[in-house]
Amino acid sequence: MTAKAQDLTEFFNAPNRNNLLEYLDHCKKMNYKVYQEEGLVLYGFGLMDDGIPSDVYFLPGKLKKGQTFEAFVKETFSNKENMLYEMIFAPLRMRNPKLAAIIDSMEYDIVGFSPLNKFRSAKISYCRITFNLFYGDTSRTYPASSKISDLMINYRDQEYVIKFRQLPDSWGRPVYFEKLDLMQGN
Repeated sequence: MTAKAQDLTEFFNAPNRNNLLEYLDHCKKMNYKVYQEEGLVLYGFGLMDDGIPSDVYFLPGKLKKGQTFEAFVKETFSNKENMLYEMIFAPLRMRNPKLAAIIDSMEYDIVGFSPLNKFRSAKISYCRITFNLFYGDTSRTYPASSKISDLMINYRDQEYVIKFRQLPDSWGRPVYFEKLDLMQGN
């Protein structure tokens, strides 16, 4: 384990070290590059025993002031340029011991989606994810195994086809998850 990786492990294992502001301050002191993305998160499938999803789909986007959540979802799904990313989510539990409670308390709507041409239901909500570029391999844009695929989504009786792939390595590692208010656009 590298010194920086060891330092992060020690940071998160220390008592009372689950506050995002403390983490961002720590990253600044250590010269780690972090950034945050807001967007839609599809979850509720592949839940671990503790209620935390093993993976989620994340679609970057920002809820506009005055926009309803439903309008935001429809606009985001309708944009053919948008890319939905499959993201391994379970490791975030190390950085936030309250993650299961946060997931459980999120406001959400229901969507149908079709991986492998079999519709399943999922929850959809709005979140912010913090990424640490220390973990990213910026020389590769996408994991070697990542290919672009189509995902059928049904939201409010309307069908959408969205391109999706694995989260790019260049984004770094997701290290913190925050739920955001679905009404913040109002």
